[in-house]
Amino acid sequence: MVEISLSFAVVGEPQAGSGVKIDDGAKVWELKEAIADKLPKRIKCAAVDLQLFLAKTSKKEPKEEEEAKSDGREEWLTQLDARQGVSGTSGYKLLLNTDEVLRDVGLRSGGLGEVGPAERAAGKGPVHILVEVPGSCAWKLADAKCPLLAFDPKSPIIRIPKAYAEGSGLYVGEDGVVLYLRKDVQEEWTALWKSVVQSYATLWIVGPPGTGKSCAAFAFACSLRRVGGGEQWKVVWIHCSKRSRLLSCILFSGDDEKRTCTFKRSLLEDVLKSLNDYTVVFIDGYVKDRDERKVMWPCRQWRKKEKERRRIVVVSSMVSMGKDWRPDLYRDIPSIAPSSLESSVVIASAPESNTMQEEQLFTMFSWTLEDYQEALKNDELFEHVKNN
Repeated sequence: MVEISLSFAVVGEPQAGSGVKIDDGAKVWELKEAIADKLPKRIKCAAVDLQLFLAKTSKKEPKEEEEAKSDGREEWLTQLDARQGVSGTSGYKLLLNTDEVLRDVGLRSGGLGEVGPAERAAGKGPVHILVEVPGSCAWKLADAKCPLLAFDPKSPIIRIPKAYAEGSGLYVGEDGVVLYLRKDVQEEWTALWKSVVQSYATLWIVGPPGTGKSCAAFAFACSLRRVGGGEQWKVVWIHCSKRSRLLSCILFSGDDEKRTCTFKRSLLEDVLKSLNDYTVVFIDGYVKDRDERKVMWPCRQWRKKEKERRRIVVVSSMVSMGKDWRPDLYRDIPSIAPSSLESSVVIASAPESNTMQEEQLFTMFSWTLEDYQEALKNDELFEHVKNN
């Protein structure tokens, strides 16, 4: 492999260009990451969402363009052209296959339009890559339809299809996510119903890892009815990964639409601003030391502007949450707030009083021996555990 120097320009932003050094045996996705790392303040989306174009095109008349391509007379965009601004990507080749090797797409030593110092000083040096940066979040519409999920109240097994759960941060098998409806799951759903559906309290769901609290919360998110009653609700699931700087996000909207997106934590405020007022946000995998400033703070600021229509659920494995819980600091809100938001989960629970605190805490406890014994009596669950 040979190290090459590539110059790039950002479409629509004449001053945002720069250069990177990379091996010609690297792949397109590695070039995306190198470019994103070079401009961290400008490129806030995930590197995978960048679109890269080979900044080489024919400057002939349209009828001669194919002939120019065939005999290698295409020319690189110049630095001077880039400084004057590139408004679009028409005529430039999109590097669509991110697993392609750079030298195989035309980015190889000796073929990069190298010029001497004088020509470079005159702005005639080449630009090799045009970078198109998406908006605040490049939402991708899923192919599968994802209407609200309705669960059989008589079945102890909750199934979330793979199409719903992909991108959630949960473990997703070939048969989706399977959840045993133990007593603690039902109690978590009741807490969600009271806080998110009947009222607008921020609900904190905490407990040890592996208890099923995230799966239960995601199942409830999938059960929320987004349309009807004159209000158009959106349901947003944000997974905070401990292995990545990026947030993985799912947006359920309309009758059956699902969209996915990944973005840096620093971009969350912009993503929240793009949502309408009728939105429920689930934050999964929250860790205070890592996420309080970049995740929780923008969520609180977003909610503060329209509390009844902007609702938040936080799922966390923090064992210290109990120490931070200060119910004496939280004000009271109505336990029932007028809203068309509904869930297909059947909850038979009346409010204990006319008011509740603005922040609520639910603790999911670990499985007991009795839970395991009861669950494994179910053949369907036993087969799922055995196969996964």
